[in-house]
Amino acid sequence: MPFIRKNLQRESHGFGPDLRELRQLRGYTREALSRLCGIHPVVIAALEEERLQDLTDPEYAERHVRALAASLDGSADFFIGKYRELLASCGLTGAAKKAPSRRINRWDLMVSSRILVFAAFLALILGIGGYVIWQAKQMVSRPQLVVDAPSEGMQVAKSRVAVRGHTDPSSKLTVNSEPVIVGQDGNFSTEIDVPQGLSSIIVEASRRYSPPVTVERHVLFERSPEIEDTTLSGATSTTSTVPAP
Repeated sequence: MPFIRKNLQRESHGFGPDLRELRQLRGYTREALSRLCGIHPVVIAALEEERLQDLTDPEYAERHVRALAASLDGSADFFIGKYRELLASCGLTGAAKKAPSRRINRWDLMVSSRILVFAAFLALILGIGGYVIWQAKQMVSRPQLVVDAPSEGMQVAKSRVAVRGHTDPSSKLTVNSEPVIVGQDGNFSTEIDVPQGLSSIIVEASRRYSPPVTVERHVLFERSPEIEDTTLSGATSTTSTVPAP
């Protein structure tokens, strides 16, 4: 090992030839040396042939020189010195240090695909949040309730009264505390019996967590004189046809 270093230092003809001579002395091809140190054969060839223009960053390639010297069991300081002499002869020493450094903007690190993914994720979160808020508001807000019939103070001649109207399809509806089915379009219809005289009809709609909405209607049930006369006449005829005991 010392003998090889002394020969290289004494018979040195340049960085590239010295590196190639050490590789050949160790019995490595460029491909075998590449597998040993992980440096591409093209880079090894460029260093041995001193083709610095083929290197992306000649000053950064100094790390490759150190790795190659270590893999070939050579003097890293010797080859680094020779390589720096080559850089100086080509006017490349300190070129990277003198070049103005560009300030990295954090937006430069974000590619358009990441921005699109982030925008889609944000839109999804906002959409889910908005839907949850809307559902919560729907559950606690009072439903709409409209009673089309009967009208307030309506006078009827029959004891059977029709109750019609519409509300929200998701509402729970009762008429005088009796449950009534609400259609998918929100319409409802039912009939109730009322006693003779003035009666109150209470229609109530509510959601699961909302306070109820109540509409009250008053109807007056009075039998017409014609109906009463017909009823009385029928009773009299029935009585007259009954034979005396």
